[in-house]
Amino acid sequence: MIVCKHDTAVVVLTYNGKDLHQLFFPLLLSESQGHYDVVLVDNACTDDTASVVEQLFPEVSIVRLTVNKGFANGYYEGLKQIQAKYYVLLSADFEVTPQWFQPLYRLMQQHTDIAACQPKIKYYKDKSKFEYAGAGGGFIDKWGYLFCRGRIFFTLEEDHAQYDNTIEVFWASGGCMFVRAEVYHAMGGLDADLYAHMEEVDLCWRMKNAGHRIAYCGSSTVYHIGGSVISYGSPQKLFYNYRNSLILLLKNLATQKLLWMLPFRLCLDGVSGLRCLLKGEFTEVKTIIKAHWSFFLSFNKWYRKRQASKKLIKQQNEFGIYKNSIIVDYFLKKKHLFTDLPFEEKKHPLVESIIVSSNMMTSTTLIRVRYGEVDQMGFLYYGNYALYYEVARADMIRNAGYPYNEMERDGTVMPVVKMNAKFLKPALYEELIRVETSLLALHKHPFITFIHKLYNEQNELLHIGEVTLTFYDPIAKKRVPMPERLRKILAPYFPS
Repeated sequence: MIVCKHDTAVVVLTYNGKDLHQLFFPLLLSESQGHYDVVLVDNACTDDTASVVEQLFPEVSIVRLTVNKGFANGYYEGLKQIQAKYYVLLSADFEVTPQWFQPLYRLMQQHTDIAACQPKIKYYKDKSKFEYAGAGGGFIDKWGYLFCRGRIFFTLEEDHAQYDNTIEVFWASGGCMFVRAEVYHAMGGLDADLYAHMEEVDLCWRMKNAGHRIAYCGSSTVYHIGGSVISYGSPQKLFYNYRNSLILLLKNLATQKLLWMLPFRLCLDGVSGLRCLLKGEFTEVKTIIKAHWSFFLSFNKWYRKRQASKKLIKQQNEFGIYKNSIIVDYFLKKKHLFTDLPFEEKKHPLVESIIVSSNMMTSTTLIRVRYGEVDQMGFLYYGNYALYYEVARADMIRNAGYPYNEMERDGTVMPVVKMNAKFLKPALYEELIRVETSLLALHKHPFITFIHKLYNEQNELLHIGEVTLTFYDPIAKKRVPMPERLRKILAPYFPS
């Protein structure tokens, strides 16, 4: 058992990948100082990869597996031997960038309901573009087809900072996945029987069925070579694409949806096979048939996995499911960019499912609902939510090093100029409420905006509030710029 010195282990799975490690490990290790351990899982390499890494990078810990049973099994077995609070599953053909780690770590620390997240993933061979495996965060359509912000089917978008925000998604890429170790193991980890391809989607789906959230962090960037294990367009990749997509539906869909969706997907696969046949692509036709046979021959095994997954379901989180057909939108309506899609959730920046900034400062305040704060139903009186905002906001500023009373002695007060609220569920008498307060950005004008999210002890989101304040000189009776002392405190959270 490897016990990490830091609370995070960046775990790189390798199979004869010494050339990639010599290329990418120097920066990965340089960025690790004070932040994370690097662990290499030797997936039964047949060359001298492990000894080369030991010689060139002695600070890297190594887990050795004796049999190679694929990507998913490599992590399934390897992570059993690593003790840490967080894992980062990092494929060998990924290049990190300076400061890649901190935004991901900060996001996971600040939002305990997020089980896993990914950074922005771009193409190593053309760094202006997003990359196939994850891009700007993963989604799934109503028929179970996968796509990403920045990558839909054959279209890779150029990065123009259009996806620099941080949002909730349906799935995070297994090529660079930041995941809570406790949740990972509670969910049973990656399904080793999937071998490779879509195993991370399956894990994220199980996490969401258990009530967790999956996120994309646009302020962290990595680059992916792609196709270094299973090449894009190969019969092997096509096989796992068709077979594993059926397994995903069987394992994770609600019964009432599964009964009609699985037969429908089989029909769609048949249409795809007919299309390949008419084009003379006989290898593809054989691969689709082989994938279906593999699925049905092991149907009992996949069904047993479904039964095991059902035991973990608590409060299903379906955010990230696109209500339309991505196939119809892409191939018939020619909507090739994510921004072309009528994705309803994108229109609402202040909802429980979206984390709305790429750089933020967040604090947590615990408040127990007192008798004098509730109405006759035992619900927290609506006017007292604003009081909770104030308590949490004052905590944040105090903990940052500039208490309100000192700011007032320096001649500045902060009156509220705008407030919005969304009531989802009532906070009850005697409940311990967790108020997560986020400062999203620094305005150029003399304003500051906070987001407040209230959770109960069951981690249910009860309420969301948005409050904008201004800076005011009560003697001169006019607005003034943000106090320089406060600006210096906040500046590291919002690098220009």
